[in-house]
Order: sequence, then C-alpha cells, then structure tokens
Amino acid sequence: MVNQSLVERLYKLAALQYSPEPSSAGSSPLADFEQIIEFFSVLQQLPITGDNNVPPCAVLGDLRSDEVVTSQTVNAALDNAAQSHQSYFVVPRVM
Repeated sequence: MVNQSLVERLYKLAALQYSPEPSSAGSSPLADFEQIIEFFSVLQQLPITGDNNVPPCAVLGDLRSDEVVTSQTVNAALDNAAQSHQSYFVVPRVM
C-alpha cells in the first residue's frame, strides 16, 4: 500500500528532494505513486498459461549463429582515444 512514509522513503533512497506540494502537473507525489501502482496492477490481470519457464528468446525462433571474427588490436582501438595511458582509455572521473 502506498502511503506518505513510503513515498518519503523512496525519495530518500533515490536521493531526491521530497516536497509534498503538488508538482507543476498539479498532482502530489503520493498521487503520482498511486497512479503508477494502478497502472502496473493491470499486469496481474494477464492470463498466464503454458510453460512459464520458457526463456523469452525461445519464442523468437532461430537466432543467428555465433561467428569468430578478429577484433582490433589495442593500439588500433587507442588510436581514436582522446587520452590513453599504457593500454587503457583515460576518461573523466564520474563521481
């Protein structure tokens, strides 16, 4: 069940600032979550028949066969790098 404390906890876990005030769309975060839960509740109405252990790729039919191909050398891959160090790409720190 969606309640105010659950919504606040989800905001905290997602590292988002919580405000109970209505959004620019005019709905509160609690109402938004209730609408999302209602939307996904439709999935419970789907008929589940047959073998539920069939992997999704099995219904696609024949897939292409794997082929061994040669890949680029390390030097060829690093030729396009903006910056490299030894045999690695150097990228900006994310965190």
